Amino acid sequence: MGTQQDALTIFILLAVGTLLLGFLLFLFFFFLRIHLKRIKAAEEEKHRLEINHQKALASATVEIQERERARIAEELHDDLIAQLYRIKLSNFNPQINQMLKTSIQKARGLSHDLSPPMIDQVNMETIFLDFIEPFRQKYKIISNLNAGNNKELSKEAKLQLFRIFQELITNIDKHAKASRIDIYYRYRNNYLVLLIQDDGQGFSPNKQAGLGLKNIAMRSQILNGQFKFKPHYPHGTTFIFLNYEPTH
Repeated sequence: MGTQQDALTIFILLAVGTLLLGFLLFLFFFFLRIHLKRIKAAEEEKHRLEINHQKALASATVEIQERERARIAEELHDDLIAQLYRIKLSNFNPQINQMLKTSIQKARGLSHDLSPPMIDQVNMETIFLDFIEPFRQKYKIISNLNAGNNKELSKEAKLQLFRIFQELITNIDKHAKASRIDIYYRYRNNYLVLLIQDDGQGFSPNKQAGLGLKNIAMRSQILNGQFKFKPHYPHGTTFIFLNYEPTH
């Protein structure tokens, strides 16, 4: 009888010990999970703050750039172009007048590129088409721009996207030695995509860290978008900008 009671006592003690150990393990893993969640939340908050800080720096840098561009554009328009007009009006030599006319057109184009006029009053497609028009004499340009959509970006978003577009087309003209440029742009409720492809000489992936790329990166960050180059070295390059939550 005593042996059975001893065995029962041992069994109860083992059962209680097992339950207690299981409960302690449950508490350990419960608090460990809470601790890991807090660590993860803290890391995510740190990452979010870093991104916001980088975005704020990018916005400040771009704002300074745009103010300086606008100042130079205003000086070109109000001072240089006006002065060239006055000289042209007082000059009667046809050859010199033709040279002055060419200079005025170039200065006006430079002023336009520095600070696009009425950017808040025209749509993105018109801004793109207006910029690439002079390049049509040199390249075969195929454009597919947002057909059938009347939605429009904010003035700030249009300016940032235009600067990215301007940087890409200018770089193609300067370095790609291309003959054809394909441009695709779509803006819908849930996504925005800009694709630019050329058939030029391409570029080595090791040469992507220039000021132009940094400028594109800053403006893409302001737009909350992502971009990617696909260098088909040594033949052609594809650029893709994508944003799944466009800035209205």
